[in-house]
Amino acid sequence: MKKENLLTLLILLALVAGAAVGQFRLYHPSSVPAFNAAQHATPEAAAFARTERNAKLAEESARVDENLASWKIAGDVVLIRPLMLLIVPLVFTSVFLGIVSIGDPMKLGFLGSATLVFYVVTMILAVTTGVILAMLFKPGALPAETADLLRAGVEQAGSASDDKGGLGAAWLNILHLLVPNNFMRAAVEQQMLSIITATMALGVAFTIIGEKGRAFVEAIEALHEALMLLIRVFLWLLPIGIFFLIAWAVGRYGLRDLAGSLAKYVLVVVGGLAIHMFLSLPALLAILGRCNPYRFLLQMRRALMMAFGTASSLATLPVTMETCVDSGNCSRRATSLVLPLGATVNMDGTALYQ
Repeated sequence: MKKENLLTLLILLALVAGAAVGQFRLYHPSSVPAFNAAQHATPEAAAFARTERNAKLAEESARVDENLASWKIAGDVVLIRPLMLLIVPLVFTSVFLGIVSIGDPMKLGFLGSATLVFYVVTMILAVTTGVILAMLFKPGALPAETADLLRAGVEQAGSASDDKGGLGAAWLNILHLLVPNNFMRAAVEQQMLSIITATMALGVAFTIIGEKGRAFVEAIEALHEALMLLIRVFLWLLPIGIFFLIAWAVGRYGLRDLAGSLAKYVLVVVGGLAIHMFLSLPALLAILGRCNPYRFLLQMRRALMMAFGTASSLATLPVTMETCVDSGNCSRRATSLVLPLGATVNMDGTALYQ
């Protein structure tokens, strides 16, 4: 068996084993997850949680949460933290080398413009899919108690957003991140937009000076190769890390809850994501890339399973870049620019969900 197929098999086994352990070993319905949500939803619910009648329930819930937290910490230590360690240097070296290898500013401008247009188109498709499904199936028609809890959470989040200035402040924050004043601070805080724009400016500058900066470019190339080697080593930690993270997620929410009052809502959301993943995006890939989109999905299976297990675009980025080049036969130059930007601003799933 090839190493790639063996790793895929191990990841699938980790997904199944993690779900089984989470459901049958870690999940405790008596901890009442809804109790924890209601505790913070309204003042009345908080007062209810403080009564003596619920003190034992709160204590048991805290004990279960502590046990679950240890599983999440294990997944973070084994998988998330090592990959997050590589994100900033990998984004820097990838974007820098991508720009230097392109060389021509006109080609760079075309690639950047095409990337942004593609992201806007896919986001519009995602939103359209979500709106159509919402109109057809009305997943928001929940039981009164569940709807009240969700409504309270939305109102609380909305008031917090209003306190921060709303949509206008969000756009100003994006513009603020596009023009960083301290690269090291942006790296420490993992502000990807700031890192990408600063690296692009540096790459253009080294393209202009040409041979004078060749030694630095070669050093960055060596660093990039070392980072890719580390990623290939860390790939074998995927099954272990995904096992812990899936066990934590299932143990926290429980598979049975999916068949409860939120079943229709969950099915509509998952169905919308499936339509976007298996119909909308493959259609664009077939038209623009002129290749078999489903074969490409199969080639990207490691990155897809990594994304499913971690629910993090940034944590998946190193694996995605390695898989695109090695398995998907994608251009390293295009990958170096498109993927870091996409992990930051391309949120089709969020657009469809909202």
